[in-house]
Amino acid sequence: MTVPYAEDSRRAAKEAAVLEAAMAEFLSHGYAGASLDRIASRAGVSKATIHSYYQYKEVLFEALIQSLSASRFRHTFGGVAPLATDESPEMVLQVLARHIVEDPDQDFIKFMRMLMGESDRFPQHAKSFITSLALPTVVQLSDYFQSLHRGDPEAAARLFLYTMIGFYVEQEVLHGKEVSPFDGDRLANMLIGLLLNRRP
Repeated sequence: MTVPYAEDSRRAAKEAAVLEAAMAEFLSHGYAGASLDRIASRAGVSKATIHSYYQYKEVLFEALIQSLSASRFRHTFGGVAPLATDESPEMVLQVLARHIVEDPDQDFIKFMRMLMGESDRFPQHAKSFITSLALPTVVQLSDYFQSLHRGDPEAAARLFLYTMIGFYVEQEVLHGKEVSPFDGDRLANMLIGLLLNRRP
């Protein structure tokens, strides 16, 4: 008799293997050049198995975006216990800024390069990334700035988030740190001072 839990565990393991293989394939060949046959071979499953989970390549890519977005969201907010208001705003925002710009995950950096490079041909994927990661982050930050009773909370959230993301993209994704390195803490401290109407 087959135990349902064992079946679920095997399915989860196969799905994880497919996503890992898909990441490697998309990073190597881009979205347009990626092959489900090669992904199946990398994952050690049949192509039919992939289709049973993800009907088309686009569905698989979207699942990868969702997985990366969830992981990145946990990375950003995991260390600040949903933006607890019992800590000083400076400390909370400094920790968040570091989590945004200090990410050693090279696959995520490579994925961002690919996503940006192919966003003109495949804008739906870029939009999905914004919807899955950027907008939930804006909501979380807006709620926090609302609790501080400072001006327009959504504008403050977007200013904070997109300033730090822009820095991350320039330094990491576009190799800026190799030709124009800058200390992220300096940028964050100046930004936080402006947002909180305090001298950094």
